[in-house]
Parts: sequence; structure tokens; C-alpha cells
Amino acid sequence: MTDVQPPPVASSEVATIKSSINISDTAQLTAYGEKAQQEVAGFADRILQQTRNRELGDTGALLSDVIAKAKGLDAADLAKSDIFSRLFGGLRRRLFRFQARFQTVAAQIDAITVELERRVDIMRRDVAMLDGLHAQTLASIGHLDAFIAAGKAFAQEFEAGKLAELKTAADQAGPDNTKDMIAAQAYQDGVQALDRLEKRVLYLQQARQVAIQQLPQIRIVQNGDTTLIESLNASINLTIPTWKQKMVLILGLTRQKEALAMQQAVTDATNQMLTQASEMMKEQAIAIEQQSQKGIVDVEVLAKTNQDLIDTITGVLQVQAEGRRNRVQIEQQMDQQTQELRRALSQAPPALGGPTAGALR
Repeated sequence: MTDVQPPPVASSEVATIKSSINISDTAQLTAYGEKAQQEVAGFADRILQQTRNRELGDTGALLSDVIAKAKGLDAADLAKSDIFSRLFGGLRRRLFRFQARFQTVAAQIDAITVELERRVDIMRRDVAMLDGLHAQTLASIGHLDAFIAAGKAFAQEFEAGKLAELKTAADQAGPDNTKDMIAAQAYQDGVQALDRLEKRVLYLQQARQVAIQQLPQIRIVQNGDTTLIESLNASINLTIPTWKQKMVLILGLTRQKEALAMQQAVTDATNQMLTQASEMMKEQAIAIEQQSQKGIVDVEVLAKTNQDLIDTITGVLQVQAEGRRNRVQIEQQMDQQTQELRRALSQAPPALGGPTAGALR
């Protein structure tokens, strides 16, 4: 059920539609793109019909009926017997009555299960149908795009070409010339025809927007069906069989133990449940307490992160100190270089005619 974009409009389809437009045919203009527009409306009706005419309104009532019937069979009744009922066979009679009720209720639940399975099958077909409806809606959007593109292209060319010619002829017409009046009317007819075509294109654009909105609506209905299918399948394939298996198990255990004293059976069962509960409580309480005592973070992790932080700070401080020492040395070297440069520049060359000049001569 992956959503896809509307198919690209084929230039050949646009050209074919554009060539079929007769701007002077009013009936054709008023029906321009009407079939593609009607397809979108038809799809909307099908979606509404899908959500309204569904025979699923009492599905919840069917599931509630299953629950009510299951609750009507109280296996605890088999344990409610005193010494007199056991002596006079009351437990056996109660067991037989319970078994008869179980078989009757099981048959009723089986009938309900068949109805639920039928509805699941209907919803599966609906999901497949909605996939097809989604694809058809995408195709209708493509058709609308073709009519919209063709209508816009034709309108632009007509306005720049033929309508401009009619406008020129109408402007050059005189006030009393019949031929000129016809030219003015022809221009006005062209203006009205262009307006009708542009309005039809706008209506098609609105229909396209409706179709775009239908796509998520289809998916919403489809997702609802899928959720219901999953829930019903869980009830059909898991809940109901599990309930029936448990009831059969209870019947089997009761038959095995009907010769024993009911009080001992109840006591053993109670002791077993209490033992299991206490063991589970002990193990779970110890496990919870052990986990809570550990804290959110292990102390070894805190120690490691703390040492890493100390090492980081120490390393940064060392690097900063080394940087300061280096900067001091650099400044001293730069001062020394500046002094040397100053001394070199301050030494003037020997004056002409001085001792050095005389020595040279």
C-alpha cells in the first residue's frame, strides 16, 4: 500500500487534447474535461459508499457476545461443593451440567467465529478494492493534468494569436459599418469563449485537488480495515481458541480429580498459587532492589569518566603553560631581533673625504 505520485503527463496526450479543442463550439467548451472530472466524483461516491454501507456495525456486539458467553461458564462453580454434595454425587452432576453448558456455549461461539471470519474476508476484499481505487484515482489525476495543461496552452496561444487578431480588427472597425460590427462581435465571442475555457480549466484544477485529497482518505479507510482485520484475527485465532483450550483443560483436570476430596484440591491449588506468587514476588523484589541499588550509572564508569576529566584538565593546563613559556621566549627573541636590526640601521656609512676616503686614495 505504498503511495505513489501521479503519473507524469504525456506530451502526446496533451497535444492530442489541445488539437481537439474548438474554441467556437460552446457545447464542447462547457463539457471540456467533464469525463475526467466525473471520474473523480464517482470515486468520491465509492469511498463514501465503502464507509457507509458496510455490514460491520455489530462486529463489536458479536465480540461482546463471545465475552458474555465465556463469562457465563464459571469454572469456580465446580469447586463449590460441601461434604454432603460430594457424598451424594452432587459434584459429578455439577460436572455433567457444566460440560453440557460448555458444549452449548462452544457451539454458539463457533457460529459467531464463522460470522467474524466472513467479515474479515469482506474487509480483505475491501482492502484490495481500495488499492485499486487508489490507483484509479491516481490515473484520473493524470487525465485531469492532461486536460489542464492542454487547456492552459490553448488559452495562451489563442489569446496571443487569434484573439489578438480579432481585437485588432475590432479596434479598426467604424461605428456604422455592419461588417465592422460583426468584427467587434467576433472579438467579444472570442473573449467569452476564452473565459469559458479558463473557467473549465479552473474547475478541472478544483477537481484535481479533490482527487488529491481522496488519496489519503482512501488510505485512512484502508488502514481502518487493516486494523479491524488484525484485531478480529487476534480474537479468532488466539483469544477464542485459548479460552476453549483452557476450558477443556479445566474439564479434564476436574474429571481426573473428581475422586479426590475437593477441599484438598482447592488447598493444593491455593498453596501452589501462593508459592508461585511468593517466589515471583521474592525474585522480582530482589531484582528490583539490586537494580535500584546500583544507581543509574556504575561507579566504575563514574571513576573512569572522572579520571578522564582530570587528565583532560591537567593536559589542557600543561599545554597552556607550555604555550605561555613559548610566547615569552618568542617575545624575547623578537625583542633581540628588533635591537639587532636597530643597531644595524643606526650605523651610518663613512663620510666622503674622511679618513676612510683618504686611506682609499
